[in-house]
Amino acid sequence: YTNYTSKWRSFRQGDYRGFISHVLTNELQKVTEEKLSKIFHNSFKVPSEPHTEELIEKASPYLHSSFEGEAILSIGKAIDYVAKGAAGLINTMPFTCMPGTIVNALLKRCREDYNNIPLLNLAYDGQKDSNTKTRLEAFVYQVKQYQHRTH
Repeated sequence: YTNYTSKWRSFRQGDYRGFISHVLTNELQKVTEEKLSKIFHNSFKVPSEPHTEELIEKASPYLHSSFEGEAILSIGKAIDYVAKGAAGLINTMPFTCMPGTIVNALLKRCREDYNNIPLLNLAYDGQKDSNTKTRLEAFVYQVKQYQHRTH
C-alpha cells in the first residue's frame, strides 16, 4: 500500500523518476513475495491475499481511492472476506482511533449491502471490559443464524 500511494503521489506531482522507481520497487517486491509464497504454499490452507489495487477497488463504493490510510484497506478487506465466505465481520480498534471509527461507520453500510451480515465493533482502551465476552457470544449466535439463513 505504501508503494501504491507513493507511486501515485509521485505521478500527480510530476516526479516521473520517482513514479518509475516506485513501480519497479513494487514489481520486485511482488516477485519476491511470489517466490516466498510458493515455498509455503502447501504449509498454509488460507486463500491468497488480494493486491492493494483489488482492495481499493472493493472499497470504492464506500471510499474514494484518494482517501489514504488504513480505513480504505480495512473496508476492502472486509468485503474480500465476505466474498470468500465469511459469515460475520469484527472490527477491532484502539479507543478513539479515527481510521477505526471511519471503518465502523462504513461497515454499517456494508452490512446492509451484504444481506445484513453480522458485524461487531470492539474498541479497546486498555481497561478490562466485562461485557466483551457477552458481546462475542451474541455475535457467534448471529453468525450461526446468518449461515443458516444464507446457505
